Amino acid sequence: MANRMGNMTKLIIIQPALPHYRLHFFDSLSKLDVDDFSVVYPSGNLLNADGSYLWAKVSGPLRKIFPGLYWQVGVMKLPVDKQTIVVVAGAPRCITNILFLFKAKLAGASTVWWGHLWSSTSKRWRFFLRLRFMNIADAVLFYTDKEASMYSNNFLKEKKQLCRGLNNGIDTSKIELLREEYESISREKSLLFIGRLTKKSNITLLIRALSSPMLLDVKLYVIGTGEGLAEIQRMSDYRLVKDRVIFLGGIIDEVEIAKYANVCRLFVYPGEVGLSLVHGMAYGLPAIVHSNSDKQMPEFSAFQENITGRPFEMDNCDSLSIVIYEMINDTQKLNMCSNNCVALINTSFNTEDMTRRFRLLIDEVCLRSQYRIDTSENSPRDK
Repeated sequence: MANRMGNMTKLIIIQPALPHYRLHFFDSLSKLDVDDFSVVYPSGNLLNADGSYLWAKVSGPLRKIFPGLYWQVGVMKLPVDKQTIVVVAGAPRCITNILFLFKAKLAGASTVWWGHLWSSTSKRWRFFLRLRFMNIADAVLFYTDKEASMYSNNFLKEKKQLCRGLNNGIDTSKIELLREEYESISREKSLLFIGRLTKKSNITLLIRALSSPMLLDVKLYVIGTGEGLAEIQRMSDYRLVKDRVIFLGGIIDEVEIAKYANVCRLFVYPGEVGLSLVHGMAYGLPAIVHSNSDKQMPEFSAFQENITGRPFEMDNCDSLSIVIYEMINDTQKLNMCSNNCVALINTSFNTEDMTRRFRLLIDEVCLRSQYRIDTSENSPRDK
């Protein structure tokens, strides 16, 4: 593959937020051989604002202009031309994303819409509105292959529009070094939960399930914090399981997370699971999640029934208890699922593969825009 993306000299990614888990991915993208790469994000939103990310450009604050609608100050002033590729986050509630997409199209820039097709919070009317905006872009980049396939088969009207999946994941490089060999019989009968303690996580269901007589020898490690912490702690006390529920707080140090992940047999997320699933699977932990895909985040596509774990019936405490009991005691199946989890995450749903996929899409966008990647030794750039 060529090092330079034709005449495309500028790559701009517009983000209404810049979370910690995206930093490694964007830093990897900054190594692409393009003259000017930038990720534009609202002021006060970079978690690791130490100046080490030269690609991170502050636009201005994200302001609420109407209930449910936002404006990212400074974005509309960004210059674009025919040598620019613009990638906008697929968040229609941020009005500047839509308007900047139109501005880029009028300037002759190449455009990419990057976001969900459907998620646990999607509404039908918002979904079809989002489809309209997607059609404006030259390419759509979805979080997963599953979404890309669904869009291509059901909603892609303009065949010239590119459609690809990213398989959204995390940086697994540290985890690969920290992950210990998984042998279920030598591990504690314990569960790992990773995520924010919100209504979306539905962790109260897991606390209730843990009080089942069949799970009295099972422990739960909870990594995360949030507004629901106090309620969950009260429920643990009320359900007489507080001695088996260990609240570890919002740990982000991977070395600390590994200490607990490496002793557990299972990863369990009773609510609407997203990247937490990928995090647990990266440690080789078989997963238990609910089976209603319409009420899951896109990363749910990393879950494969009876291959990387087992599902339970959504919001059904008895179903969750039974699946935990059967899985945690089936050491042979646990070992098989663990091997499958590691194999899958080593292949995809990691930032290395995400970078490769993103680069391939950008190359295709360049070709479609007649800015062919120069692979010839006679290129003026190589002389």
